[in-house]
Amino acid sequence: MRIGRLHAILLLGGPLIFLTLFFILPFALMMAGSAQTDNGQWTAAHYVKLATDTYYWRILLLTFEIGLEVTLICFALGYPLAYFLTFRAQSPMLRRSIYVVLVTPLFTNNVVRAFGWIVMLGRNGLVNQSLLTLGLVKAPLPLAYSKTAIVVSLAYTLMPFMVLTVASVLQNLDRSLVEAARDLGANPWLTFLKVTFPLSLPGVIAGSLIIFTLTVSAYVTPAS
Repeated sequence: MRIGRLHAILLLGGPLIFLTLFFILPFALMMAGSAQTDNGQWTAAHYVKLATDTYYWRILLLTFEIGLEVTLICFALGYPLAYFLTFRAQSPMLRRSIYVVLVTPLFTNNVVRAFGWIVMLGRNGLVNQSLLTLGLVKAPLPLAYSKTAIVVSLAYTLMPFMVLTVASVLQNLDRSLVEAARDLGANPWLTFLKVTFPLSLPGVIAGSLIIFTLTVSAYVTPAS
């Protein structure tokens, strides 16, 4: 028993020390600095200004609004793709190709990816030039440096998290439950709504939490 406890202490000790040194301690120092003036005097003025200035509340509301929009877009596009990869893509080569394309944005530097979207959505970018060539617009649209550009670029970057989490749950789904629903007379849509989707909710929730958290904490893309 003592050896087991020693092993547990050794296994937990390293992560706890790392967490304390690189997260808890810096966070405590930051919180202490936020409650002090330049002269080292303790004050709550900074927090009073944060709570009473509507500018900060508008920024906070916009941040959560963008986070919600990106999460909904990733769910609307990512869930069907995860379902297709799990139940409809019969060719292993096709599945591998889709997965490779899907995770490629994760291996691209944030700054490079952000400036790539600036080039794509700029006045002389690919999107505006294509719209002008097709005659859909008469003048370039102000797509870059807008809320729409931020939402699109973040959804493009974070889509893999929704697809991979949902696909992992769907792959472990008990197929006999789906077959039982079909045998009992349920059509494909009813089977999906009553069986497949409820059982895949853990993946949807996990993917949504990851995407929302990463969106509200994103800095490079909105700043660019």
